Amino acid sequence: MRFKYGLLFILLSMIPSLGSVLYATDQGTLKLALDTVYQDEFDARSRYEGVLNELGSVKPFSNIVVAEGRHMEALEQLYMILNLEKPVLQLFTYSRFSSVAAACAASVEAEIKNIQLYDKFLGVVTEEEVRNVFTRLRNASADRHLPAFRRCQGMQPH
Repeated sequence: MRFKYGLLFILLSMIPSLGSVLYATDQGTLKLALDTVYQDEFDARSRYEGVLNELGSVKPFSNIVVAEGRHMEALEQLYMILNLEKPVLQLFTYSRFSSVAAACAASVEAEIKNIQLYDKFLGVVTEEEVRNVFTRLRNASADRHLPAFRRCQGMQPH
């Protein structure tokens, strides 16, 4: 009896080191999905920070830039939980905008692409926790960010 419990203890103690075996989604696919959406959230935050630096503290950018930071934090938690290394982020090349409305028009396109990325990866990722975070972030973009930028497109230039 002692041998059975000892073997069980040894096997259970090995589980954290076998993390990749415990996930249904291929580790390469899971890492690619996380890395891609993490880079996209970084790009969005960088874009919105650029608008704020160039055009001043204007809505909806002043609100959404904070949300993009929270999106990155949620993804960072997934990296930690899954014991995956965060990628080295590529610097975002910022485009200058002549008006808030022009920046909002570009942001509409960026948010649509963000939603499409999440939709793509939700089609292949099976881990419930990852799916929950991806769904929450996708819905924030679709239900809050995208409508705010669409409303903003109709604004008059400064």
